[in-house]
Amino acid sequence: MSIFGNNNCTAIQIKDHVIRYVTTKKPSLSTLKSSGESYLPEGIIEKGKIVDRDKFKRILRKSISRWKLKKQEIRFFCSRLFCVFSKIDDSKRSTKG
Repeated sequence: MSIFGNNNCTAIQIKDHVIRYVTTKKPSLSTLKSSGESYLPEGIIEKGKIVDRDKFKRILRKSISRWKLKKQEIRFFCSRLFCVFSKIDDSKRSTKG
């Protein structure tokens, strides 16, 4: 259950050239409710790093307002390149002592 009382699942993906979102009724794309994207001008994000924070914040705030995502629980997706934590399969790992 969501902390805000609805069952929507919203995810945002941020790339160098675009911010995308998708909202589903359950954690499954088969129940898609809405989606959208905002293209970013060059120089806002470069090689996965935010270069112009102020412009990025303005664009993200406008997008959240336009998409009506305020006060919703949101999941952010990032590339594996920038992932700090990830699940590791230990089943193939040697346990020599």
